[in-house]
Formats: sequence, C-alpha cells, structure tokens
Amino acid sequence: MAFMELLEAKQILKLPKIFVVQPKNCCPIVACWQDGMGALESLTFTKTIAEGTAIKKPIRLTKILDILKKNERWLLSRYRRGDFESYP
Repeated sequence: MAFMELLEAKQILKLPKIFVVQPKNCCPIVACWQDGMGALESLTFTKTIAEGTAIKKPIRLTKILDILKKNERWLLSRYRRGDFESYP
C-alpha cells in the first residue's frame, strides 16, 4: 500500500520484492496463497519458538494476498533450521 504511494509520487523507481516467511506450523498466508481462503478453516496450529510470527488469522489477510498477487514476491514456510518450502 505505502509502496504504491511512493511509486506514484516518484519517490522510488520500482516496487521492492516482497518476502513472506512463516513457520510451517503457523502459516495462514502461505496456506491461503496455495489453497484459497477456505484453507483457514482446516489449518491446525501448533506452538512455535517464533511466536512473533505466529498469527493465526491476520487482520488484513485478503489485502495481503491481493498485494502479493500484484507484486514480485516469494512465500516461504520453514519446517526446521535450513529446511524451507517456497511458493513463487
């Protein structure tokens, strides 16, 4: 949202790449990216040491997904140290 305003005001030359990284056991954005909004209903969440990223239902999830669709982005979910799945 803010990046679009900066681009329109010619304060930046292009939109930055967006990276979404979530722990595998709490990844609603990645799940909805893959399977649609209905994925939230069937997701199970378990405890993670990355508690700052463990948001079960992001307030602006629909807006986040719309922005990701319109921009260059990468979505990553992490199983354990060094083990990632990516969704371009």
